[in-house]
This record gives sequence, structure tokens and C-alpha cells, in this order.
Amino acid sequence: MVWPCPLTVDAYASMGRAVVVPRPECPSCLVPVVFWSGYWRHVRRQERERKIFIPRVRCGACGVSHALLPAFVLARRLDAAEPVGAVIGQVAGGECGVRRAAAAAGVPHTTARGWVRRFTARAGELAVSFSALAVELGGEAARPLPDPLRSGPVRFRAGDLAAQDCDLMPQYQDLYVLGGIAAGEQRHENAVLRRQISRVCYQPGDRLWLSALSRLVPRRRWAEVFAVTPATLLAWHRRLVTRKWDYTSHRRPGRPSTAASIRKLVIRIATENPTWGHRRVQGELVKLGHPIASSTVWQILHDAGIGPASRRTGPTWKQFLTAQARGIIAADFVHVDTVLLRRIYALIVIEHGTRRVRLAGITTHPDGAWTTQAALNFLIDLGQRAASAKFLIRDRAGQFTSSFDAVFTAGGIRILASPPQAPRANAICERIIGTLRRELLDRTLIVSEHHLRRALTEYLRHYNAARPHRSLGQLTPAQADTRTPDIAAR
Repeated sequence: MVWPCPLTVDAYASMGRAVVVPRPECPSCLVPVVFWSGYWRHVRRQERERKIFIPRVRCGACGVSHALLPAFVLARRLDAAEPVGAVIGQVAGGECGVRRAAAAAGVPHTTARGWVRRFTARAGELAVSFSALAVELGGEAARPLPDPLRSGPVRFRAGDLAAQDCDLMPQYQDLYVLGGIAAGEQRHENAVLRRQISRVCYQPGDRLWLSALSRLVPRRRWAEVFAVTPATLLAWHRRLVTRKWDYTSHRRPGRPSTAASIRKLVIRIATENPTWGHRRVQGELVKLGHPIASSTVWQILHDAGIGPASRRTGPTWKQFLTAQARGIIAADFVHVDTVLLRRIYALIVIEHGTRRVRLAGITTHPDGAWTTQAALNFLIDLGQRAASAKFLIRDRAGQFTSSFDAVFTAGGIRILASPPQAPRANAICERIIGTLRRELLDRTLIVSEHHLRRALTEYLRHYNAARPHRSLGQLTPAQADTRTPDIAAR
């Protein structure tokens, strides 16, 4: 730090420790400094030696100590900078080595080598200082200087500026001080920016530019020029090389994934058949015309959370009831009032498994003998399918006599009578009766028994062959046993 003191060397030396120390600000954090200590120093000027006291101050924020140098000490340094500039100029220009330049300047070669090293370490700061000096000089920068100082136009190099004498050229001394102040301001701005930004985020273009510049700067200077470490620069370059030779985007895709319809079919087969393993499922798919590997089937089941056949849990209530429904049939009467208010009865029988509805008979007097004969006719029409029926659900109406039950018991079918006034116990049969009323009987005026038979026969043909059912996956009762899973094309 330079203390702008207007006193002469003799006046300052006579003050000694009684010198008044100002309170300047720290150039790094702009916090006022406090007096800390000091030391005596011998100053030589115009063949005269003086002993002066140099105060030292310390910043409480950053903890850095500074020496307050009077302005004439800076002038003394400029006077003694002539050999420094000569040595640095010869070495930097490649005219000779450090030893020959030191011998020509009359200084030890170790001192000259220290000058060159310090100048190299502060090359960036000096460049900023001399740039500020060039801006201050403006149009007078190209004016030749008087001899014997130098001949030729002004060039802003360290050796050229250090060779000037402050007594002969006081304006250049002021400009040199201004250049140092500008360099200090820039260093402070950089320090403030570093405190505000914890980590700099580089874009791909920045990485490319720094990687290219790294080829033009020696590796030992990377830490001084770049804001990143050499390892980071090398990693960026390796990443650029890897990206250049990366052809993954040009590769052809592998085999196509399994179609979603095949996946659904695999899961459905395994769910409906808990005892089948992945190899059995794969065999069934091959029979259906879908070639697929057993490992693919295993992967599909594994992704769906379906374990091996031996570890699967028992069937759900839906699966259990669906399996039992194939052996259950239900019967009930539906009555219709004709136009002349004559009541006609129709005996309806439905298969739980396929939802197929059959018309067992129509009469105006449903007594026990008639229902028994209707049961015999129904079993004859059912044919081989009667062997799969195990249970018959009916209500407790008086038309269902013991002879009616005996017909079905002889065929190996067990009678299950629903509780009194419990229509939900025979819900499927009650549902078909409601469907008949909503879709047919409530929309048609029935004239006679023959008219009712024709209407019911035509409607039940449509119901069994064309009407879809949600419980059958929107299939018709005729497709319930012979249907094949629909597989969408790839």
C-alpha cells in the first residue's frame, strides 16, 4: 500500500515513530485497517542514507497485513528500477541469458533471476497496469521520448517504463501510480465476484474454447491462465474425443419388444391357470400361433408381479365363483299379462357359466304336472351339456313340486332352494327376468300365448347369439366356450 505523504525524506525520517498513521481501506475487502506494528528501514537517495519508520497495518476481515510506504519510497523504487528493466528486457527479448544480463547490469545473477521469476509470476497484473497507462497516455503514447533515456517510440513494456526517472518525468510517475490503482481495483472486483459465485457453471461452448486454448499455453502456466484445474481441462478434452467417436446414435435398434397384446394374453393365461408355469404358458402360445421364448414369458410374468406356479396364492373369489359357475343352472317363472288381462307364465332356465338362456315352456296353468314335464323336456334339449350341471337354484314357489326336483336329481343335479323372499340368492336368474321386461315385455303388447312364445323365442335367439355381456368380456353366450383370444396385429 502506498501512503500519499507529501513530506520529504528528511522531514519524514525526523518524525520517527511519531508519524501519524492514516486509516486507509484494505484493497481486498474494503474494510478500514488498524495499526499493528512497524519496522525501521534504511532509504538511500542521492548518495545519502536515511533511516525511516515503515508502519504496518492489518485488516480485521481478511487478516492480511500491509506496509504503508510513503510516495517518495515509490519514487526511489522507480529510480532503482533501471537495472531491473534492463535485465528483464534482455531476458524476455531473448538477447541473452540471466547471467550475461546480470553481469551487464552489475548485479548478482541470483538477484537478476529473482527479478525475472517475480516478473513472470505477476505478468497478468503488470499487463493490466500498463494497459491502464496506455489508456491514460492516449494520443501522446507514440511521441518519442528525449535522449539519453530512450530513442524511438514508447512501447509499454516493463523494462521501458522502469527505466524512466521520476524526477525527470513526474507525469509518468503519476500514471504509473494510476496503473497500479487500476490493477488493484480489478483484483478487488475479481475477489468480490469470487465471493458471490460459489461455483462457475461452464457451457459446452466454454469447455470447447478452454480446451482449445489449453493447446496454446504450456501446461505449467495452466493454473495461472485458467480458472479450472489441469485435470478438468484434460477431462473435457477426453469427453470431446469420446463424443466425436461415439456412434451409439447410429446403431440399429435391437429386436422389437413383445407386443402389448401378447403381454396381456400371457398374464391372462397365467392368472386363469394358477398351476401353469412359464413353460406351459409358452407352449399354449405356440399352439395359438405366437412363437415366443420361454424366457420372455418368464420376464413378462416377473414384471407383472406373478411368481412361479408353485408359489402363487390360491384363486380369488372371482376365479373360484367363475369356475363353479360352469356347473350351476337356475330356473324361475316370468308372468305376462296380455291385452285382455290374461296372465301367461313362462319357465326360464339360465346357465351361470355361459349366460345362455333357454325357454322351458309357456302355460296359463303352471301346476306340478306341467313343471315336471317341462323339466323332462329341458333335460332332453340340453343333451350332453346336462352332464356338466351340478346344481339347480330355484325359489320356493308352489309350482316346483317334489316330482320336479326328482327329475333333476335323477340326472345327478342337486337342488338348491333359495331362502324365502330373498331374490338376491338367485340374482342371475332375477337379472335375466328384469332384462326381458326392460328390453321386450314392457315394449310389446302380448295378444296370446302363441304370440308370447314367438316373441320370447326370437329375443332369446338374439340374446344368446348377438347380445354382448360384460361378465363374458363383451362376448355373446354362444362364444363363451368356443371363443379364441383376439390378438391384435403388430
